[in-house]
Amino acid sequence: MTQPEEPELVRILAADGSLAPSPAAEPYGELVNALADSDLEMLYRDMVVIRAIDRQATNLQRQGQLALWPPSLGQEAAQVGSARAARAQDHLFPSYREHVVTRIRGVDPIGIIKLMRGLSHGGWDPTDPANGNTHIYTLVLGAQTLHATGYGMGLVFDGRCGTGDLERDEAVIVYYGDGASSQGDVHEAMVFAASYRTPEVFFLQNNQWAISVPVATQSRTPLVRRGEGYGMPSIRIDGNDV
Repeated sequence: MTQPEEPELVRILAADGSLAPSPAAEPYGELVNALADSDLEMLYRDMVVIRAIDRQATNLQRQGQLALWPPSLGQEAAQVGSARAARAQDHLFPSYREHVVTRIRGVDPIGIIKLMRGLSHGGWDPTDPANGNTHIYTLVLGAQTLHATGYGMGLVFDGRCGTGDLERDEAVIVYYGDGASSQGDVHEAMVFAASYRTPEVFFLQNNQWAISVPVATQSRTPLVRRGEGYGMPSIRIDGNDV
């Protein structure tokens, strides 16, 4: 059986940090060029600060101070870029390692520490405006995709999207990993999202390894193709390129 080819990768920066846009990145050139130096500094600062927090929390977990700490090492760029692209009125549904997403949206990192230490059932109040419409972590793999799709359907029913008014229209981003992409919940969420045309981004972060198996074992086709199977426009992006 012939394996499907991977779609071309969208990449602006090469591995050494030099500017080397791939052909698939050409449609995004104007957006990148519009970023000011202050914007680039902010993106870099986001990544550096969360890596420092992540290292501290990892050490706490190894010392037995935290019951759990899912590290975000190596996934900072994808999270920073997506969170900074979201508008204030958008709703973000994390899995359990989107530490910089929550921080960008206003959540105090101590809220995550409380959750992982067992001092809180949720970590923070997602209805508090100070937390930037950031919903709580979901440790049940893939379940947050159902939550996000349900919320997106509500936006459709309430007429809170699709008006063309970018200052008012709301959207949803849901984060999940390559392992979670094999969960039935994710595919059910995609069925309803496609059927109701929810204003939703399924943000699949592929770190190449699920809890027990490499991605090559769990999927014989590129993961980005799964969204296409439901009629969703799908883009493969270098997750280390903010």
